[in-house]
Amino acid sequence: MIKEIMKKIFLALLMSHLLNAFAEKQFSGNPIFTNFRTADASPQIWEDGKLWVYTSGDYDHATNYKHMDHYKCYSTDDMVNWTYHGVILSASDLDWGNPNEGFMFAPDAAFKDGIYYLYFPHRPVNGKGWRVGVAVSDKPEGPFQDIGSPIDGPDHIDPTCFIDEDGEAYLYWGFGRPGTPYIAKLKENMRELAEEPKAVDYGSNDFFEAAFLHTHKGKYYFSYNQYGTSDACYAIGDSPYGPFTNKGTFAKAPSGAQSHPGIIKYKGSWYYFYHRGNYTLNGIEGSLHRRSICVDYMYYNSDGTINMVEYTNTGVNRIK
Repeated sequence: MIKEIMKKIFLALLMSHLLNAFAEKQFSGNPIFTNFRTADASPQIWEDGKLWVYTSGDYDHATNYKHMDHYKCYSTDDMVNWTYHGVILSASDLDWGNPNEGFMFAPDAAFKDGIYYLYFPHRPVNGKGWRVGVAVSDKPEGPFQDIGSPIDGPDHIDPTCFIDEDGEAYLYWGFGRPGTPYIAKLKENMRELAEEPKAVDYGSNDFFEAAFLHTHKGKYYFSYNQYGTSDACYAIGDSPYGPFTNKGTFAKAPSGAQSHPGIIKYKGSWYYFYHRGNYTLNGIEGSLHRRSICVDYMYYNSDGTINMVEYTNTGVNRIK
């Protein structure tokens, strides 16, 4: 009798476990953030072992980019269940920025010597041109505090910070129709350029925006948004400065939006973050100015080139 009862209890517990496992979300789905409009993903892995994504923010009724006035962040340890950490920096936090405009385009984050850095573009108080700001925090979720003035030198959008294995940090930025991407080494304080900016030799003349750098098997991969198509293109080199050999397109422009590559390896898999503009949120259709961040897998060929990224609605698997 007791054995029969124990058997039933065991079977009930087993069934409950299986049902819970089945019910638990197994795929990220795309877009991955559905509580707000987000764009321009900056994926990072910090000392806590989680994957963090820093984003710019669109609005449901936006018809342009002028109201992009803040940054947010999210974190995960399984690529499916994300924690929202709120707004980490706003245009109203800046003394040097134009109070009448948003235009807080793509950010990037970095970590060095116990400090988290957020690099971001914004228009200065006189409304002319662009500058690159820096905000700091002792926690990955912020809040971030602006250092009080922009970096002297960079004069355009989409800054991205790359820290090499030797600890040297580099800043990339640029925009144009077509335009020129630039690079400069940062000083140890991560707040100033250590040298005059140099044009990046990426083997082509089709750069639009969204410069990004990552490494794979000892090679440096420079990626960007292609002018005229908004496809994501890349080039491979042996140094952060290049020269890079252009390899062409590896991801087509997503539906309803432009490419903005965010590439990272996490727990053994390579992920490609991007945004698209076809997601309906709060009953309002997406658009070029109402974007939502997505993620899919990215794969390399044996020769180091990148396979064309395949966009999906299911997204990526949960890491167990």
